[in-house]
Amino acid sequence: MRNVARFFARNIVFLAPFFLGAILLLPQTGWAQSQLTGGLTPEQVLQLRNSANAAVPAVPELPSNTVLVPQGQTFGNMQEAPPPPPSRLEQIMSMRAGAKLRLFGYDVLGVGRVVMVPQSGAVQGDYVLGPGDEILVSLRGQENSELRVQVNRDGQVVLPRLNPISASGRTLGSFEQDLRAAVRRAYVATDAFVSLGKVRQVSVLVSGEVNNPGVRTLPGLASVVDAITLSGGIKKSGSLRAVRVQRGGKEFTIDLYGVLTDRQGNFGVARLADGDRIVVPPLGPTVAITGLVRQPGIYELTSRTRGITVRALLNLAGGQEVRGNYRMSILRILPDGRTSLSAISNENDLVHDSEVLFVQFGADQIDKQATLSGGTGLAGSYAVVNSTKLSDLLKAPGALGPSPYAPFGIIVRKDPQTLSRQLVAFTPAAVLNGREDEPLQTNDLVRVLSSNEARLLNFVVRSYLTRL
Repeated sequence: MRNVARFFARNIVFLAPFFLGAILLLPQTGWAQSQLTGGLTPEQVLQLRNSANAAVPAVPELPSNTVLVPQGQTFGNMQEAPPPPPSRLEQIMSMRAGAKLRLFGYDVLGVGRVVMVPQSGAVQGDYVLGPGDEILVSLRGQENSELRVQVNRDGQVVLPRLNPISASGRTLGSFEQDLRAAVRRAYVATDAFVSLGKVRQVSVLVSGEVNNPGVRTLPGLASVVDAITLSGGIKKSGSLRAVRVQRGGKEFTIDLYGVLTDRQGNFGVARLADGDRIVVPPLGPTVAITGLVRQPGIYELTSRTRGITVRALLNLAGGQEVRGNYRMSILRILPDGRTSLSAISNENDLVHDSEVLFVQFGADQIDKQATLSGGTGLAGSYAVVNSTKLSDLLKAPGALGPSPYAPFGIIVRKDPQTLSRQLVAFTPAAVLNGREDEPLQTNDLVRVLSSNEARLLNFVVRSYLTRL
């Protein structure tokens, strides 16, 4: 027995998992159960367990996320749709711009994709209730209970000791306010908390310029974009800026550019209601932008407009790629159909339907810079100020290279008036001794020679002279 004890003491670290497993398995045996329950009978243990479970309120089971698949496809065989070919509008605008341009937004909203609609978690207070929605009511205070009730066909919610409360067509936040007021009147020192359980199904009709028009059945938390995506997306002949939602004799217009940009849109009516009809009208007037912008492309104008300012179009295209001086011009469409390129200087000028805005560099020259060139490790660009001289470049150790040719160097200089190139010779040894110290100018190219380069240059010159 002592040997066994020594064995366990020495190997306690390795045997610990086995001890823990045995302890966890003990409650399954009759002996362990009698020890843990203090000698209670099985009937008494069962009664204690039932009473403990009854004291804990049941957690309501909320439905999981709903996965919706575009019409005509299955989730297992869902494949990414190939990009549609260029439309005739894209071909014409690309030809005018001299660059490949695509309609903005149709790579996202022009194809069908799987849609996942959340059905659990917090729901915003602006959700509009309707028949079939399940509401969870928690009463806390003098009265503690959990109630689960649906909005009935009459659009009302009926709860114990309360008069029916109208819910259909109202937001969840407005309904919660009325319910809490009714609970305070009917119960003593009791407050109510409202959340949404199961979400109703709604049926909507998607028509117009979509790839697969028809009736779609979606959860009440789905949006107009979800219905359009499940209909295969909007065709390139359809509008993204004037999608109409017809509901209860009224009509709302939704600009889907708000989904694609950081601009705030009118999404208050974007959530679906049963019986909605979504109409995608034909594409409206468009303008194009090309050149040095982050997102060149073809952009649709807002409804009932025929033009957009240059500044607004630049913002839609993500702005200019880098900061600098730009030259902008517009390819105008003349009344007789001809095109004319017009320079602009004011960002408030309008770009009209079918016109193209070009954004190009206005100046791409580096100012106040000279360049040291040759077989030296210090070759590169140097800043030039009014007092910078040639010696400032050559006096640094190693600036002339490992085997410099001291008698000759050259400066390639651009004449500021004629922009022609001039050659100015200098003697590096004299410059280092304080003579021939030429002041440097912007865009000067200082070329120093090595001994090998000087011998090669001498050979070329002699060979040329002998042929004369």
